[in-house]
Amino acid sequence: MHQNLTATQMLKQEIAAKAVAPHVTPEDIENAIVQEHYIVPDEDVMPEVFEPSSAKVFPMAASLKLLTICVLVLRNGFTVTGTSACASPDNFDADIGRRVARQDAVRQVWPLLGYALRDRLHHAQDVASAITQLDISARTCEGNAPAHEAMGNAEQAALSRANAASYRAAIARLQA
Repeated sequence: MHQNLTATQMLKQEIAAKAVAPHVTPEDIENAIVQEHYIVPDEDVMPEVFEPSSAKVFPMAASLKLLTICVLVLRNGFTVTGTSACASPDNFDADIGRRVARQDAVRQVWPLLGYALRDRLHHAQDVASAITQLDISARTCEGNAPAHEAMGNAEQAALSRANAASYRAAIARLQA
């Protein structure tokens, strides 16, 4: 196979190749992320630390400068965080810290999207049934509008068209 791929990457490729039903993909993860932010504590941002147990304020620990936090904002506004902590100040690299923290955050997005997909699959039959009922109602209203007009009831015809449009809008929301 590909020698540059990790065992995890190879396993993900194998799962994707054998998948015959909807599943969460790396593209789904990236599409769910709308913003990403990185925080590396320093004295300018966090000059001191409050310790609740003693109600005292202490200078920020030097090791906090080796911490990188990634905050991913998902499409629905939910946030997930990932972290990276370097053991030695001599090895700290901000770019690597950001990449590791982002990978940690992305790992937390997978189960969230997996749950959302399972929930959609669980409710798919109910949603399909609701769409069918809304479509029947929309068609009925669309069919009634000309009859109301023929009877000279323009107000009722307009109401039928408005109701049909509402049903169609509800269908669109369910299909999104």
